[in-house]
This record gives sequence, structure tokens and C-alpha cells, in this order.
Amino acid sequence: MAALRTRLDRIRRCMASLGVTGGDLRLTAILLSLCAAGFLMTRWMLPAPRTVVIHADGREVACLPLDVDTVYAISEGNVIEIRDGGVRMIRADCPDQVCVHTGRITETGQSIVCVPHRVVVTIHNS
Repeated sequence: MAALRTRLDRIRRCMASLGVTGGDLRLTAILLSLCAAGFLMTRWMLPAPRTVVIHADGREVACLPLDVDTVYAISEGNVIEIRDGGVRMIRADCPDQVCVHTGRITETGQSIVCVPHRVVVTIHNS
């Protein structure tokens, strides 16, 4: 306990030598709290528009809004459907059909991958 008091005394002396008062610290704490609250409110209250980004053969071929229902043919064999804030592969002519069986994805960062056709469908925040 004595070590803690010694450290606090050193901190107070250092702040006093710099001209920092208790009011300065309270004002700084209030401003930081307001900034943090503003940041959190904008992150939670104003969701970022989300998009579906499609890569084929290592390059981006499309970037579609997630809030507009549509069907999009990626290649001859792959077709996705964007509906109700989610995306799914509705058709693929690959033998294993893993991309089709992945089902509907709805969260940012989730992906659907078709390895035989080298297609990756990912949800991103814009």
C-alpha cells in the first residue's frame, strides 16, 4: 500500500510540475468519454452498407449490394442468389457441390468457396 502511495505522489508531483490540474484531468476524461460514446453510437446505430464481393480466378469480377435481391451468373457453371440480406450459391456444375451445400450466408466476413471453378463469394462492409 505504501508503494502505491509513493507512486501516486510521484505522479502528482510530475503533473504539478507540468501545470496539469485535477480539472484538466476531469475535462480530458469527459472529452474522451464523449468521443468513445460517439464512436460506439455511429458503429451500432448506423450500420455500414454491406456488399457481396465475387472473385473468380483470383480477380474481382463483381461487387453487388446485399440489400438488393438479384440472381447473378458468375460463370457458366456458378449462379448466386442475393435475397433478404443473404447470399447463396444456387447452382454449380462442380462434382462435389460443396459451394451449394454451404447454404445461405448473412454475416460480414463469411464466404462461399467453389474450389473447382476458383470462385469466392464474400460479404463485406463497404
